[in-house]
Amino acid sequence: AQSESAAAGSASAAAASATASANSQKAAKTSETNAKTSETAAANSAKASAASQTAAKASEDAAREYASQAAEPYKYVLQPLPDV
Repeated sequence: AQSESAAAGSASAAAASATASANSQKAAKTSETNAKTSETAAANSAKASAASQTAAKASEDAAREYASQAAEPYKYVLQPLPDV
């Protein structure tokens, strides 16, 4: 009777261990999925940052070009102030 009880306890412990193992696997899978999602988000962020820098540069170039063209007709009218 004692060995039957021990066997039942052992079976119960084995079942609990199997459940814990399954839960651990699920948690690992979730963690892996989260890591992949995070990695994708980081890559997208880097792409967006690069695009933003490119746009800023283009905007700066356009502004400089516009200022240059806008100032062209007045090139000879506005003399620079002398250094005092």
